Amino acid sequence: MWIPNLPTDGTPIFQQILAAIERSISDGDLESGARLPPQRALAKRLGVSVGTITRAYEEADRRGLTIGHVGRGTFVARAHEVEGVRNPGQFIDLSCNYPPMVAAERLLVETWGRVRRRPEFLDALNYGPIEGLPQHRHVAASWLSSSAGIDAADPNRIVITSGGQASMDLVINHLCEPGDTILAEELTFSGMKALAQHRGYVLKGIAMDDEGIRPDLLEAAVKSCGARVLYTMPTLQNPTSRSMSLVRRKDLIRVARHLKLTIVEDDNYAVYAEKRAALPPLVSLAPDICYYVGGLSKSIAPGLRTGYVLAPDSASTSAIAWGVRASCFASQSMGFLITQQALEDGAAEQIIKENRKILRGRGQLLRGVLGLALQPGAQYSPHVWMPLSAPEAARIENRLMSENIRVTGALVPALEGAKTTGLRFCIGATRRDADFERALTAIKRTLEKADNLEQRAIV
Repeated sequence: MWIPNLPTDGTPIFQQILAAIERSISDGDLESGARLPPQRALAKRLGVSVGTITRAYEEADRRGLTIGHVGRGTFVARAHEVEGVRNPGQFIDLSCNYPPMVAAERLLVETWGRVRRRPEFLDALNYGPIEGLPQHRHVAASWLSSSAGIDAADPNRIVITSGGQASMDLVINHLCEPGDTILAEELTFSGMKALAQHRGYVLKGIAMDDEGIRPDLLEAAVKSCGARVLYTMPTLQNPTSRSMSLVRRKDLIRVARHLKLTIVEDDNYAVYAEKRAALPPLVSLAPDICYYVGGLSKSIAPGLRTGYVLAPDSASTSAIAWGVRASCFASQSMGFLITQQALEDGAAEQIIKENRKILRGRGQLLRGVLGLALQPGAQYSPHVWMPLSAPEAARIENRLMSENIRVTGALVPALEGAKTTGLRFCIGATRRDADFERALTAIKRTLEKADNLEQRAIV
């Protein structure tokens, strides 16, 4: 069994093990295809925790040094596997806005072990209050304070839901009837488009600029369609990653008040805002006309299916909670218990810290390949937007598909009449750095081909 020789220089043990794996592969002590020792066995031989070994193995996998197979073990990656052509027909999917999962997979295993020992574990297996357990509503209020700067979130006005999409559905269903028109950015979250189609709402797009939706165009839109609800993402808007300035936020609220619009604020990406430039969410500036929706799918782990609604008053809170009763009988308990444990033991903070580091590095690399400048406040954004004309976007999307790279096409987020077009690249979607680097190579090659074709056409 391979046993690494570890120095005693104070370096964290998992980093020592990772470095030993790299050295042994380089020196030939671990040959291509060799199986690494089982994690428990190696932990016992080295006198460390299984979690330490897991962390080292996960990082080795992320770097493309090893390949993990569930039920079989961890193996040194062969050369063709490192290059990412293990399965030539497999797409690298940059179209889904997932968070990087390496830290979550490592840390939430340990969190789950602690959850099972909590005294309220058995309670979480049963139905809870429709608005959520009181302790979970307090946890959500604390989370909103730390992640989004909402210091006055009243736990009594929070409803626990089964994710951000469920939060949107509950609020819109409370505010609208089938056939009603909802205003939104001309490029909007595909989940909102799916919700509108399913429930029978009409979405009307409002033109955008570098800060997102334009408040000066709302009045004409309201007069033309009679809309009373505005859905918007003021921070790291999906898909464009644009963020509103404080002036823009105040202008939007002023116009919304004048037009008697209710705002549904989707703030799923608040944890990826740059802290030095963090701005108050709309709900902090206008709590009486805003419903604040979000979840933990983009920040901690999608599988937790945990979300929340912060409503303007007790009556609307009760109405949202009754929607939970009608749709799924009771609020989420187990997912939020895991979340509570992750927040208490620091796992959530560490996951977000590591995610931000990955997203920042990958974002810099991708923007360099795409020739894009960094948008204000977007260095940790999990999605990068490339402005292109509609024909250009379609051509490049198709060429990337031929390279086995899937991105979000121009039509996916667009509402009828949208003038803003381009492609979205989700940089947290690939788990392994090796796959992301392969995607970068393919993207660069595709753009160079496109440039050469255009030059030939001009000549």
